[in-house]
Amino acid sequence: MADDMRAPTWKSLASTRLNSFKDYVSQRDLKRLPVRRELRPGEVGYTDGVAKKQSWTQWAGQKIAKRLAGDETGSMEKVNLFPGWASRRYHTEGSNGAEGAPYDIEVFVSGYAVKQRAPGSLTRPQRTFLRLAKSFAALPKLPDPYGTSDSPTYESTPLSRSTEELLATMELPPRPEEMTEESEIRTLLHSRNNSSTNLSASSSSPSPSLYSQSTTSSGLQSDLHRLHMNLESRLNPFWAAALPARTIRVFLYPHVSPDSRPSSSRSAGERAMVEIPIAAEQVPTSPEGAFQVKFTIPWETLCTHPKGVHIAFGDPLQEHEFLVSAELMPLPQPPSSRPTTPGPSPLLYAPAPPQPTSTSEQIVPLTYSPIRVISDIDDTVKLSGVITGARAIFYNVFVKDLRENVIRGMGEWYGDMWKKGVRFHYVSNSPFELLPVISEFFQLAQLPPGSIRLRSYGTRSLFNGLLAAPATRKRAGVLDVLTSFPSSRFILVGDTGEQDLELYVSIARDRPEQILCIFVRDVNTYDDGGGLEDPTGAQALSTGSMPSSPTQAALTPSATPASRSYTGDYFSSHPGGSAPSAESMQGSMTPHRFVADQLTAEPSTYVPPSPSVNGSNSSSASSRVHTPQASLSDSDKRKLTLQLRVWKARVDLPPNVVLRIFREPEECVEAMHVVDGMAPAGSPEPDLDTPKDWMS
Repeated sequence: MADDMRAPTWKSLASTRLNSFKDYVSQRDLKRLPVRRELRPGEVGYTDGVAKKQSWTQWAGQKIAKRLAGDETGSMEKVNLFPGWASRRYHTEGSNGAEGAPYDIEVFVSGYAVKQRAPGSLTRPQRTFLRLAKSFAALPKLPDPYGTSDSPTYESTPLSRSTEELLATMELPPRPEEMTEESEIRTLLHSRNNSSTNLSASSSSPSPSLYSQSTTSSGLQSDLHRLHMNLESRLNPFWAAALPARTIRVFLYPHVSPDSRPSSSRSAGERAMVEIPIAAEQVPTSPEGAFQVKFTIPWETLCTHPKGVHIAFGDPLQEHEFLVSAELMPLPQPPSSRPTTPGPSPLLYAPAPPQPTSTSEQIVPLTYSPIRVISDIDDTVKLSGVITGARAIFYNVFVKDLRENVIRGMGEWYGDMWKKGVRFHYVSNSPFELLPVISEFFQLAQLPPGSIRLRSYGTRSLFNGLLAAPATRKRAGVLDVLTSFPSSRFILVGDTGEQDLELYVSIARDRPEQILCIFVRDVNTYDDGGGLEDPTGAQALSTGSMPSSPTQAALTPSATPASRSYTGDYFSSHPGGSAPSAESMQGSMTPHRFVADQLTAEPSTYVPPSPSVNGSNSSSASSRVHTPQASLSDSDKRKLTLQLRVWKARVDLPPNVVLRIFREPEECVEAMHVVDGMAPAGSPEPDLDTPKDWMS
């Protein structure tokens, strides 16, 4: 026993350390060792005609200097453009427009400039963050194909006799120098057989439901690899460094259908005249690397541009396009400090103009639409789970397959409105680094295209940006769109998880002549599987105040069956029944001709429903005893809280603005009635304050 308990000698410890180092060296690619370059003229130690390499001190100093300057191998500068918008700003009496000019065109352009790291070239803190992110998202570790540990040791301290007897009955993996083809095949088969067990054990995390396992081990490994790739690729834009105080040159070109004449048959003068930009600006980037510019193109400029004339004298109902080109310019070079030497004067020449380090292009449409939609993204058209907690949000945004984030019916609903001439503007609090993911999701979910406004969180952490209060930040983006289209009317769509209801109500109170409808998707889940009993706030609208017994009114069950027919009237708490005709709505909610005084007037043909619940439950509702809020379940508390928000919103809203909380897009029957009540296709917009004979 005394022999078994003796302390290890220094020779055994040294042997263990040496074997560990040998194993480390055997796993390294020696061909990728750093290479010192040859010295250049002007560097310390350089001698003419003698090839001499850098010293290791010079090599290390150069690498540290590059890292401090942010100029690391594999990085590249990049400029990105958001989908923008263009609008006609018609002149009115007393405006600053030139005499006889019907309108000017405004084009809004925004983007950001970053230095993007090459995939795989992460710093040590970034690699640490990636490991933490995988753990935070409850991602199981990728299985080791050989079943070996990360840092094996070949020899150890002397073992006891009992331990040696136990190890004699086990099959240990061979050392690297003892590996044969037979042992490799045996190890691979063993790892495959045990991969399912290893993954299920490693996936026991606080959120096991976040990852759905496949039935076969090969399918599970494939799914797991895909989820890991999703996380790494979506986090990759966040490793980029912002480029502040950099110059961005933005050029604007009218984009028309190609001429039948090939460009090669044109003279150089013709090509130069046709391809000149109609406008250009130089803007600096902000400390976060972001930039934005609003072009104002006068009517006279359109008429004198070879391609702009097609827009100026074309059909105003036809959609036109502008091509935006953004160039990221390099940093200005410091003046040369080379000392002047006596001798003949050098030949003077003009230095070459600086070339952009990155270029990006984006098509911006000039659209005609009396009705437009401003829509949120997260939990409105794309499942994010904002109310489910930070871990679920992170998993849904960065790990989950995009197909699983599609919200049923939203693409079809938006697509139907798009086909009827409605145009879309997406305003979200998502960080702008998610633009590639959002663009890919829009194509997958078949959502109609539109302008996109995202947020820059600057130096704030990723988690703080995703979880911060969004209402005040989103307001500026919504107001920018409303201001750019003063002649259009808007449908606002959001969700109950990001204070969209209160934000939209506040905007509707400030601009009642521009807001037609507010639709807010209910992201809560309730024990009864249903939704609110009064999703339109009809009870508050009928009395002009909150219901006298809010808890009783909010939790009274409905007589409407679970399978609803979504063709009800505008303020029906339970969709069902016959849909109102378009003519009946013209005098109340959506007049055929959009006139400001009609939109702000009290509806004349609408009779509010009774506060009591429809059907046989109305008598029981009146006799129901008020339930104290303290005795409610969590589900009922969530329902009551949202119902109170809806009633307050309905009281604060102008009476002409439609409000509905929905769970399925089919419930929003008001939207299509509003869209169908706009001006018929092919007719000019009715109440534009413009001369009607400007094209004659």
